Parts: sequence; structure tokens; C-alpha cells
Amino acid sequence: MSASSEKPNIVVVGGSFVGSKAAELIGAEMYKTHRTILIERNTHFNNLFAFPRYAVVPKHEHRAFLPYTTMFAHLLPGAVSVHRGRVTEIQADRVVLEGEESIPYEYLVIATGTRLTPPGSMITDTKPEGIAYFQAHQQAVEKAQKIVIIGGGANGVQLATDIKDFYPDKSVTIVHPRPRLMHAFHPALHDIVSARCAELGIDVILNDRARIPPGGFPTDGSTFNVELASGKHIPADLAIMATGQTPNSAPLRPCCSPPLHCPIPLSDAEPSMRCC
Repeated sequence: MSASSEKPNIVVVGGSFVGSKAAELIGAEMYKTHRTILIERNTHFNNLFAFPRYAVVPKHEHRAFLPYTTMFAHLLPGAVSVHRGRVTEIQADRVVLEGEESIPYEYLVIATGTRLTPPGSMITDTKPEGIAYFQAHQQAVEKAQKIVIIGGGANGVQLATDIKDFYPDKSVTIVHPRPRLMHAFHPALHDIVSARCAELGIDVILNDRARIPPGGFPTDGSTFNVELASGKHIPADLAIMATGQTPNSAPLRPCCSPPLHCPIPLSDAEPSMRCC
């Protein structure tokens, strides 16, 4: 895209929930003076909040991926354009994509979000690859008899309850290193979730941490033990990781070195959000 475009660009990096809504609102208000460009690496919008269920319950996985082609159809033509690409670097006046393409901007919105351990998010970029991943995961869940969910946050709880609800005869265990399930939410939610787990017959182990093997847990359906920090061993034939989120801050690193040029002072940022 040329820097000599008729209108200056407002670039939104990341087309998930926040980024796509930001592009919609900005495009609706700024179309007269600016071009709004949404840059997204995936071919389709990923409905992340439903991913745990699609990883368990078959025949619905295609609904996890929504086309960007009609997302902004209700706006005036040209208000928002979607550009597929992966941003590798953010500079003072432009973003650089894989393949060394660059897109200039006057204003920039960074909505790169976070990465979750699959199946909480995808390691693929296209709808067919995502559907194939979910179908393979569904088959692994169907074949397994002793399933351990490592992590008792929102994703871990949804995975465990969906599995036990859909396959009541399977053994399902949640291992969580905190004293409460879904500890990032209101404390009272723990009691509600714990009661539902007990009702479904899900074993919950709190204040203990799983030891992750260097190469990960077996995925061939064989039986193995999940070792905990306490020394306890849990027999399993499938272990599903649900260990939280990591910020997608890699494109910010060039603009944060030296720290003087970082758009957010490092002293004001949470440690987990620091990009350098």
C-alpha cells in the first residue's frame, strides 16, 4: 500500500474481538478523513470463547470461524478494509509485515491480544486447518477414558464440564495451582463452579501444580501418569493444557528498544505486559 494514498491510514493490528470492534467504530466515524485498515493474520474471525466446546463436541467446529468479508458490510463502502498479514515490527510511522511489506499509518491501534494454549487458541491461520484441528481433538477426547485438565481457569473449567457433560462415564480431573477455581473472577464463583464439578463427578485438585515433561505429555492414547509438585501421580491417557494467556507483544519489541522510545513507560506496565 502506498504512502501517497488519498487519505491517511488508521491501522488496527489484530482482528479479534477488540480489534474488529475498534475498526468498526473508527471506520464509522472517520471514513471522511481517514482509511481504516484492519490487519489480521487469520483468514477468518476466531470465536475464541467457544473454542473449548468445539474442541469437545463434534459437528459444530465450522461455526468457530467467521468470514471477515461481511463483517463491515453495514458500514459505508470503503470505511474499513481488511488486510491479511502478520505484523512483525511496529515502527514510528508504519507497520512491517512478513515479506517486508509495510503499511504507513497516521494513527495506530494495537489489539494483538493474547495466546492461549490450544485448544484455547489456534496455532493455524486458516479455517480448514482449524476445523481439522478441532476434529482431531474431538476424536482424542472421545477415545480417552482418563482425562486430566491442567489449569482451572475459565478455559479449563469449560473443557472439563463439557467433557463430563457430554461423556459422563469418563474420568475427568482438574489440576489447579491456586486455592480457587477461576481465581481471576469473583471469589463466590469458585463455590458455584465447584458445586457444578461435584454434581458432574469431576475431581478437582487445588493448590498443586502439574509437572510438565520437557517434550509434553503423550498424545498417542497410551496410559501415563501426570506427576504433581506434591508427589501425587494421576493416571491419564489424555492431558489437556489450559494454563492461561501470554500477551502477543512481539511486534512491539523494536519500538521499545531502547526503552526511551517505548510507547508505554515500562515502570507503568504490569510485568506480564512488558514487551522488552
